[in-house]
Amino acid sequence: MLHEGEIVEKRLAEMFAQSNQQFQMIHAAARDKLDTNDEAKGWRQVRRWMDRLDRVHDHGRYAACSPSSA
Repeated sequence: MLHEGEIVEKRLAEMFAQSNQQFQMIHAAARDKLDTNDEAKGWRQVRRWMDRLDRVHDHGRYAACSPSSA
């Protein structure tokens, strides 16, 4: 049987593994959108998307269009 500390540690490890998997999927989508296999370009696109989400969060609203088209 696992002790409470071990349970927390195991759950955190599972959470980080799932988070890493999600970012890999986002990265794959970014490279697909850019039609490239260049990992650096894909991560730059992910950063732009994450920055956009941060701006939306900071303003307390959902952005229905990209800032460049506004």
